[in-house]
Amino acid sequence: RAEFRGKLWVEVMLLPGYDFGQREYLMAIAALPYVLLAARRIEGPPAGLGLTLGVAMLAAVGFALKPHFLAVPALVEGYVLLRRGPSAALRDPVPWTMALLWVGYLASLPLVFPDYFNTVIPLVWRYYTDLGVFTFWSVLTAPVVMPLVPVVAGLLAGAFLLRGTGALARVLALAAFGGFVSAWVQHKGWSYHVVPATVLSGAGIVALGARLADRSIAPARALAAAPVLALVATFGLGTFTLRGEETP
Repeated sequence: RAEFRGKLWVEVMLLPGYDFGQREYLMAIAALPYVLLAARRIEGPPAGLGLTLGVAMLAAVGFALKPHFLAVPALVEGYVLLRRGPSAALRDPVPWTMALLWVGYLASLPLVFPDYFNTVIPLVWRYYTDLGVFTFWSVLTAPVVMPLVPVVAGLLAGAFLLRGTGALARVLALAAFGGFVSAWVQHKGWSYHVVPATVLSGAGIVALGARLADRSIAPARALAAAPVLALVATFGLGTFTLRGEETP
């Protein structure tokens, strides 16, 4: 499973193709180890303190790139809190580490980057927020957004309604939904806005499928079936991300 996860992350990092390097891409890559850690925080085994803090700091930097991205940790941490209970969740260093970095970042802005409030935010508010041709609701029919509506909804339903799907599939489903919300509220329908939802839902579908395959395939046949299923998953994810001239 560790080998499967390592190869899966390599593939999903290549899915954005044309949109490689956008802030949404950077957030999605920073979110991948974070969701893996979230699943371990729920089901174990516990990770070492150094690994935990490193992943939390990387995730905090990624989620701080845009305020919309905070939908992802809000959903994931809410689920961790629900599964572990308040006592264990409040002793967990991950949310506190991320919150501390975010507070420090906000506090540094007027001291280190005063033009951020005086120039950048007014500029963004005046010109950027109303760019595009879609409204908050019509963006759901945009060519790059509409296909993700059934994908994310189906992933959420499968991860939470089917039995024995495991924490990883559920955390990825919530993170994908958070990425979709981030694209939705920006209501522009640009291809790179959906990168987090595409990457995280793709990983979630494969993780969910792998867990269901574990339950349905006899152990004697599983070893032979694994390469075939991996090939199907690889081409399935690649085909889903083909978009005209923006082919990965």
